[in-house]
Parts: sequence; C-alpha cells; structure tokens
Amino acid sequence: MPKSHTRPRSARFERLEHRELRRVLDTKTLREGDDVPGVGYADGSGALVTYHVTDNPEAVSALVARKGRLMAAYGEKGKWSELGPGLYVSGNPHFWVGRARGKWDFLKRLTPTQTAALLTRLRSDLEEMHKRRWLSANEYSNAVRDLGLVDQGHYEPTVLTMMAGQPYNIKLWEPSYLAPLGIEPGRKPRVLEVRIVGKFAELGGSHPDVTLLRTLRRGGVAGAYTRAGMATNPELVIWDPKAVVSVREVDLDR
Repeated sequence: MPKSHTRPRSARFERLEHRELRRVLDTKTLREGDDVPGVGYADGSGALVTYHVTDNPEAVSALVARKGRLMAAYGEKGKWSELGPGLYVSGNPHFWVGRARGKWDFLKRLTPTQTAALLTRLRSDLEEMHKRRWLSANEYSNAVRDLGLVDQGHYEPTVLTMMAGQPYNIKLWEPSYLAPLGIEPGRKPRVLEVRIVGKFAELGGSHPDVTLLRTLRRGGVAGAYTRAGMATNPELVIWDPKAVVSVREVDLDR
C-alpha cells in the first residue's frame, strides 16, 4: 500500500518552540488548592475551577450541555477577542463583571430628571476624589467637562460608562448607587462557575500567532490562557467543548 503524504492532524506541542508559548498546563497535574493566578484554582479532582460572566447564562449552559462547537458559537465575537473565538472564562470574575454590557441598559432609558440627578451625584464624587488628591487636575477637569457636555445634550448619557474605568472607578451601575437617585438599574451580570479539564497553553501575549493556535488545537490542547499583565487580561479561552465538565450559576455577593 503506498504511503500517504497527508500531514497528520496531531502535533507534538511538547517539542514546540515559539516565542509566544510559555508552557502547556495539564489540569491533572494540579493539586487541590493550586492557583493559576487570574485563571482559576484546582479542586482536587483534576479539574480547574473558573468563571464566566454573562447576561444570558441559560444560553451558555445550553450550549455547553449539548457540547456545542464553542469556536463556531463565538466566532464573530472571537475575531476581535484577545485569544480568538471560544468560550472565555477567568479566575477573576469581578474584573469581567466590570466589563459586562447589560448593566448599562439603564443609561438608554434615563429621563431628563434622572440624568440631572445622576450628573449631580457624579460631580459630587469627582469633587471628593479631587479633594482627596485621587485625581490629577487634568483628570478632574476633563471629567467635569464631559459631564457638562452630557448636561448640554452634546453627548448621550451612554458615554458615562467611562466613569467606571480608570482613573475614576465609580460603580455607577450598582443598584445601591442608583436607588437614591430614583433610577432602576440595568441587567445584573450573572456568573457561571465552570469546571474544566485538559491541557491548556499559557501564552505570553494577546492576539497570538494564529498558526500557533492551530498547531496547539491539532495537538489536543483544549484552550489557551494569559495571566494579568500590562497588556494581557486574566482569561482563558476554551476551544474544546469536551473540556467543560460542569457549569452552574453562583452568586459572588454571598
């Protein structure tokens, strides 16, 4: 029988050398309590416990239950994601709660009275932060200027999401912040605990070489992750649906 010249789909990632590949972690080698910073922790059964933040946990749970193709399901979003398409999880869910979009729904339905009340509260917060020297003169004046542009109708209230980011870090989406202003909050981000097993590649940076990712997948690697850094987020992307052993919703506030 003639030999096939077709290249095998497997790849020996153990011998793979690439500047973006730090190591390949097998969850079976982790002991209970072992922490992979920013990614998750070992539960002692060979699984890594991590979290997924979503506005639609039912859809995610259904996708996982039917072992749906994760890369295809998140393909469109994945074009712009740091590690490409797949189901994203993290050991730092609070970081991702801050980036969830549903909580900002309230900004689209503010009445003029509610907008004025929210701007007044934000100005007060900014003044206090400036007084405590938590903000520089420029940071303070730029924020006050932008609040004024919203007040004058030049900007939509949706730009106020910037107040949740650096250097202000104002949690203006939280119900406790909005209730005194008579504002109904947006959708609360929900958190799924996701337990995963298998081999996962630690990468040194975001938006890695797609050829490297393809080689890793062909070698049976179930996903890839980065730790928190100056240019990376604490996150792991899951490619292989069989790597997910369980999913359940949890309340981080309890």
